[in-house]
Order: sequence, then structure tokens, then C-alpha cells
Amino acid sequence: LYANENSAATASEPMFLESMTKHHQDGIEMAKMAQQKAQNKEVKEMSRKIIQDQTKDIAKLQAWKKQW
Repeated sequence: LYANENSAATASEPMFLESMTKHHQDGIEMAKMAQQKAQNKEVKEMSRKIIQDQTKDIAKLQAWKKQW
């Protein structure tokens, strides 16, 4: 990973990818709970969007991890 680059910023990128993936996975789990338990339609809609958006973000983060 990053064999040709020697910067502190580059060294922190794998950690960022891992941390953000975990962060988004946790967000998806909370949103799923909101989908099941929330009464408010705005909360349900926001949680649906969080699941959709963060699932896409996780796929992007994983793709970058494979690319780099």
C-alpha cells in the first residue's frame, strides 16, 4: 500500500479508510434500528437515506482500499 509515497498524509489514509468504514457500518446499524422503531416519518426517511448513502460510501471506501 503506497509503496512509492513517503508522506505522513499518505500513511494516515489506510487508517482513515478503515475508521470511516467502521463509522458508516455503525451508522447503518443505528439507522436500521430507527427504521424498525421510529414513529416519526421524517426519522424513518432520514434513516432510509443514511442506509442508502452510507452503503454507497462503504463500497467506495473498499474500492479505494483495493486500488491503493
